[in-house]
Amino acid sequence: MALATAKLLAHQGAHVYITGRRADVLDTAVAEIGHQATGIQGNAANLADLDDVYDTVRAGHGKLDVLFASAGDGGLGEPLENVTVAAVKSIPGSGVYSASNAALRSFVRVWASEFAPKQIRVNVIPTGTINTAPIAAAPKEFVDHLVSLIPLGRTGEPE
Repeated sequence: MALATAKLLAHQGAHVYITGRRADVLDTAVAEIGHQATGIQGNAANLADLDDVYDTVRAGHGKLDVLFASAGDGGLGEPLENVTVAAVKSIPGSGVYSASNAALRSFVRVWASEFAPKQIRVNVIPTGTINTAPIAAAPKEFVDHLVSLIPLGRTGEPE
């Protein structure tokens, strides 16, 4: 979803900065997005890498207008910031993922209150299950179970 979002924003005229730990994946994503993209290799858990991101953005455009944060869950690759049904439903085997989603919803509520005086809006997008490569590669029984929890009876598409 993050790549599809970056492509859409770039297509609409935005310059996008994307980050990633793996240079090969990052380079491929930048090539897919085109000249409107700048790739910055780094790990969001490393403060020095975050400083590099800040320095690159500041030198390039001075500020960000939109921040889309997306992080894989270590298994399915679904963005944690795109809170899913796992935050409110009981899905066996998804304890850590569900807790992460629920915690993020709480963070967003607090951030919205804290940043409102600065006219900064904070949102969380509950996307549900999106047909990303890891979902496509997951066992059919698992995907069928997830789909059974979706009112439309199908997964969403990244675009």
